[in-house]
Amino acid sequence: MDEKEATKILGKIYKVSVEKDIFIDSHHKNTKNNSKINVKGFGFYDKKNPEQEKGNRYYLELEINELEKKEEKKLIVIMMNPSKTYNNKIDASVANATRLAYKAKEYSKIVILNSFPLIDGNGKTASKTFKKKVNDNENNEINNNLKFIEEYIKQNLQETYLIAWGDKVENRSKLIDLIKQLKYIKTYYGITNKGNPYHCNQLIENKYKAITNFKNLISLEIDDNKFLIKNIL
Repeated sequence: MDEKEATKILGKIYKVSVEKDIFIDSHHKNTKNNSKINVKGFGFYDKKNPEQEKGNRYYLELEINELEKKEEKKLIVIMMNPSKTYNNKIDASVANATRLAYKAKEYSKIVILNSFPLIDGNGKTASKTFKKKVNDNENNEINNNLKFIEEYIKQNLQETYLIAWGDKVENRSKLIDLIKQLKYIKTYYGITNKGNPYHCNQLIENKYKAITNFKNLISLEIDDNKFLIKNIL
């Protein structure tokens, strides 16, 4: 979706560039064998300078630049809420999602959507702010975010979606209603005890090392609003 289309849904937005080199392995950053990949793209924000002004991010698109050019194929990731990715900064969760796309060897581009758009690197305070905005009926950004996701999905029904929102996800039932129509729904590790696909934040990675040891994305299906691992015969 281009900036003009996004503006029709979100109102005034700012297109902010992002570029950074990230290590392929988040656990061995200082070893000689741990090479880097370059990622470059942009996000749609409601503040001109998101690093200094706390605001919202509705969309992030990053191209994975490699020497060997692949067919342009994108992995669309839905996570909880945005953290600090802008200009020359990429937060750990976005970096991990990019590593998954790179290691899957199919994708040259990654798109990040979020269950709500508030930029906050702390999940607890982000959820607290979300609930306060809903209770105070100050939820224009939250509703616009859902409208944006709905329209984006309509335009990208045949793409692969990695669900990585974890157990603190907001708007879960509304999001599930939107993704039920999708053909390719994936998780990178499995489903939590609470029934959600695992988040790809660094705490989860430090515990399970599922991204370091990643082999393939796992197909999901939805039955009665529950995620199930899809059996492929």
